[in-house]
Amino acid sequence: MNGRLRRAGAGGARAIMPSIGDTVLSRRLARLRERIIHPRASFLGRTPALTNSVGILGNAGYVLLETEDADGSTVPTPMCFVTVNDTIFVRIEPDSALLVRIAACPIVKVGACTLRGKPIDGYLECLARIVPPEREAELESDFRRGYKLTDRILSRLTGGVYAYFALTPLTLELPVPEDEALAAGVQAVREIRREPPTDAA
Repeated sequence: MNGRLRRAGAGGARAIMPSIGDTVLSRRLARLRERIIHPRASFLGRTPALTNSVGILGNAGYVLLETEDADGSTVPTPMCFVTVNDTIFVRIEPDSALLVRIAACPIVKVGACTLRGKPIDGYLECLARIVPPEREAELESDFRRGYKLTDRILSRLTGGVYAYFALTPLTLELPVPEDEALAAGVQAVREIRREPPTDAA
């Protein structure tokens, strides 16, 4: 991942990415999230959505983004989001450990949730890709329209610097990404989907 991020809406100014997960800001945000997150903020025990349409998010104000840690455990994070056509967009602080987890495993789970992260319905399996810099200003405008007060608070905390990610629902019809490691991960998800469910013992 490029070591520099563009500051959206700031005339093309650029900011150097701090050490991931090792700043006062990241520690404060992490503590804040730990305090407010719902004890059931997890897709454990929930089934995938019966559709790959982002329409299942309905009128939800937040999505739960579940990423995989290095030890195989999952880490839930409630987030603001916007949708454009069939793609979900989220923005992440540049010093967030989320970036490390997505880089290691870009296949994530996403579903509608409450402000504190409690899932509302099923989830989508998505492929996370970083958004090209030329689209950041447009997305930032979308976030500002959708999260007026929240956006102002978060911008004060983060300085308005984010990494933007596009989350595309996985389907069997999507072409396999060119990267070999990522292609293997996507193929594994597809193979699991093709397997018939096993009967309970």
